Amino acid sequence: MTPYRRNRAWVGPRQNALESSSSQTVRVPEDCIFCLIVKGDAASYVVAEDDRTVAFLDRGQATEGHTLVVPRMHARDIWSISEVDASSVMAMA
Repeated sequence: MTPYRRNRAWVGPRQNALESSSSQTVRVPEDCIFCLIVKGDAASYVVAEDDRTVAFLDRGQATEGHTLVVPRMHARDIWSISEVDASSVMAMA
């Protein structure tokens, strides 16, 4: 885990993250703000990251320090996140 990085793109093997174990390719929408933040293409203040997750400050914070933790692999909604990625998000939180 690397704390306090700003707009750093992940340099790992993105191809593996975009393919599920059933060989179905995950379609990543071009306008997904979370995917843009993970890639480093959108402004964000990253407070922690590891090989499966990224934690960054919420732009519309309800309270000071409100942080979002998202998986590096795109998911349509919370129910689409793999068990491994969900566990990684919870561990980061």
